[in-house]
Amino acid sequence: MRLNAKRWQKLDKRLRNLEHILVKTRLEEILKLLANPKRMLLMNFLSGIAKGVGVAIGFTILGAILVIILQSLVVLNIPVIGNFIAEIVRIVNTKLN
Repeated sequence: MRLNAKRWQKLDKRLRNLEHILVKTRLEEILKLLANPKRMLLMNFLSGIAKGVGVAIGFTILGAILVIILQSLVVLNIPVIGNFIAEIVRIVNTKLN
């Protein structure tokens, strides 16, 4: 069975679309990585270290912001909350020193 011109054009368009999708997903790079287990382990190890460092830095920044907010609440001298927050800030400061 022979394909006419319209079917060839439709098939060509689909193949080009498939090629575009494969290039976009970088399938070739993924397959090369899977073919080399040592490289894959190294990449995953380095990725894990980078994520861990990022989480640690982010948590440190958020913790510092929280301590600053708590210190500003202590300055407002709200009766019950102020004493509680002052105690938390004192504990944090003693642990850091």
